[in-house]
Amino acid sequence: RAATLKQLARVTIRQGILDKADAYLAQALELYAELYGESMLHINVAAVLFQQGALAFQRDQLEQAWLHFSECLRIRRHVYAYARPMRCQDNPAHLEVSTVLHELGCVAFAQHRTTQACELYQSEKMILEQLYETSTQTQRLLQSRLTNLTWLRKCAKELDNDDMVQEIIAERAKLKRSVKEHEGGNTSNPCPSETQALLREALHCRLVARQFALDGSKKSGNSDRTYLVTSLASLQQELKQASSSSIKDASTHFHDTISTAIQSPETTYSAILEVCDDLRNLLRENGLQVNDAFAPKAR
Repeated sequence: RAATLKQLARVTIRQGILDKADAYLAQALELYAELYGESMLHINVAAVLFQQGALAFQRDQLEQAWLHFSECLRIRRHVYAYARPMRCQDNPAHLEVSTVLHELGCVAFAQHRTTQACELYQSEKMILEQLYETSTQTQRLLQSRLTNLTWLRKCAKELDNDDMVQEIIAERAKLKRSVKEHEGGNTSNPCPSETQALLREALHCRLVARQFALDGSKKSGNSDRTYLVTSLASLQQELKQASSSSIKDASTHFHDTISTAIQSPETTYSAILEVCDDLRNLLRENGLQVNDAFAPKAR
């Protein structure tokens, strides 16, 4: 029953019926409270709280988003306590923990609590670095590390810390170089470097397009549309350089469909969401993990 409510919430979010989605998630949480008791230190509860936080953030309810994500983090710290290393006393080295730390950082940044946002991104960075050393999910972790460094650089700029900005730029460039060297020496890698670059850009553009469509019921502003147009232009540049592949074909279809949709006088947000799902499904068929998270909003 609770799992069904969570799925209904996802559907209604796609449809732009956000109040209904909020109600479904609240009902799911109530059912879990009956099932697990007052402590509710369970992974299913954390998943609902994460959805509530993402929904609140989408609706610019930043205080509520902060509360939901904070409670989600508390539970995930407990659930994954076995993965807590000595050098990271508070946060277990688990991707579920780093994900919610990132979202808390986004909320803090949106609230102009830049120092706190920076601390949260640093905690996320430490976990991602530990996971990257041992995990086989290198593609997903690479994207997460690059995104993390991008947000740390934004924080450093807001704090007028030029030394930190330059340090992060250098670290990000070094990370990209090491990945290219690894790909060049790994003959078993079926995905060329230009396709890797296309994939990263397609994933980012998909998140931006999906958020744009979800914001459609609230009439996205010019800045949101401009952000999407810029992302589509970046994707087009990667398409020009990429070799023929199923990923390139799917990304081309995605680019063309979204470009046509946003040029229409009456943008069809459902069509945008549908093509976002099509791209997600194809990437998953190729063994890639794609999550329906919310993209950082344009500032």
